[in-house]
Amino acid sequence: MGSVHQAGPRSIGAAMFPTGLILCAILYWPVNPLIFQGAALILALSDGLAGLIGRRFGRRAYAITGPKTIEGSLAFFIITTFILSLFILDNPNINLLHFLAIIIAALLITLAEGISGKGWDNLPVALLGGLSIYILKLAF
Repeated sequence: MGSVHQAGPRSIGAAMFPTGLILCAILYWPVNPLIFQGAALILALSDGLAGLIGRRFGRRAYAITGPKTIEGSLAFFIITTFILSLFILDNPNINLLHFLAIIIAALLITLAEGISGKGWDNLPVALLGGLSIYILKLAF
C-alpha cells in the first residue's frame, strides 16, 4: 500500500482502493469470482505499475484532475490489455473481434484512470475493469 499512500496528503487513494475492491466483490463475486479477481489485478497491477513507471520514466505530464504522465498511462493501457486478454484464452474461437473488444475496453479503463486524479481513479478502474471482464465473458 506504499504507492497508495505516496500519492500525497490530498489523495484519497488509500480509502478508494479498498472501496473499489469491496464494491467489485459485492457486484462481481456472486456472478463469477474470476471477474472480481481480474478487476483486482487491473487495480493492483495496472494502476500500481502505471504510477511507478510514470514517476520513474514519465517525461510528458498532463493533468486533468491530478498529475499523470503519458508514459504511465501507456503502461496502464498495455498491462490492462494483457490482463483482459487472459480472460478470453479459454475461448477456442478467438478472432479479431475479441481483440478489438479488449482494446476498446482497455482504452476506456485507461481514459477513466487518466481523468480521475487524487486517488479517485481507484474506484472507476476497479468497477470498469470488472464490468469489462463481465462483458467479455458474457459476449464471448
